[in-house]
Amino acid sequence: MLTLRLDLEVVLLVLEDGFDCSRSPRSAGTVERCLRWKGKVVKVVAVPSVVQWNGEEIWLVIHVGEIHAPQA
Repeated sequence: MLTLRLDLEVVLLVLEDGFDCSRSPRSAGTVERCLRWKGKVVKVVAVPSVVQWNGEEIWLVIHVGEIHAPQA
């Protein structure tokens, strides 16, 4: 995240408002979302954790990256 100059607010934005961009099969429950942001496409991959906090499910962000997509 730091090399891409992103913070957790951008990651949350991608997960909430992004589109599904899975390119390859992933484990069940894995979420792969992308969002066009500041001239690039940001990709976030998250999985549900087995740990719960305050009775709510916790998600782990396992990958944040930039992908190359055709210009729209």
